[in-house]
Amino acid sequence: MPPVPLIQIRSLRHGWPGLMLFDGLDVEIFPGLTLVTGDEGCGKSTLLRLLAREAPDRTCLQDLQDPALDQTRVDVLLDGVPGDWVDGFGLTAHRDKPLYMLSTGSRRKVGLCRTLISPAPVLLIDQPVAALDPPSIRYLAERVTDRARRPGQAVVVADYEPPPGMDIDHTLTLPPR
Repeated sequence: MPPVPLIQIRSLRHGWPGLMLFDGLDVEIFPGLTLVTGDEGCGKSTLLRLLAREAPDRTCLQDLQDPALDQTRVDVLLDGVPGDWVDGFGLTAHRDKPLYMLSTGSRRKVGLCRTLISPAPVLLIDQPVAALDPPSIRYLAERVTDRARRPGQAVVVADYEPPPGMDIDHTLTLPPR
C-alpha cells in the first residue's frame, strides 16, 4: 500500500501584486524527511509558512524572532526539552539568560529544540543549519532523523541543498521565478 500524505495541497496559487510565486503547485508531504529546495527567491520559506497556515493543527513552525520573547529566560523556553538535548546543542550555560542575550546561533538552537519537541505530526524547519556550529549541525541531524523516522511523522526542511548528515526521503524542488 502506498504511503498516505500527511498534508496534500492541490493547485496552490499564491503571490503578491505583480508577482505570482506559485501558480498551480501541487504539494504532498509524506512521512519521513522532506527537503524543499530551489533557487534564491523561489518561495521555500513562503511555502513553509503557507503549509503552517493551511494545516495549523498538524504543523509546527517555530520562530523566536518575536520581540515579545526577548525577555523570556531560556530555561522557560526549554521547558519540556530533554536535558541531553540541551547539552547536545550546547545550551546548558545559557539556561539562566534572557533570550535577547543569546547569539543568533544559540537562539536558533532554542527554537529548534522547541520545534523538535512539538507533538505536531509535521515539523517545518527553514534553513535548519543556518548560524549553527559543526557539533550542533551533527546533533541536529541526529534529532531530525530520529523524529522523521517515527511512524506517522514528517519533518520538512527548506534549504538550498540537503543539510549535512540528514538522510532525505523526499525532495520538492520549487521552480525558479
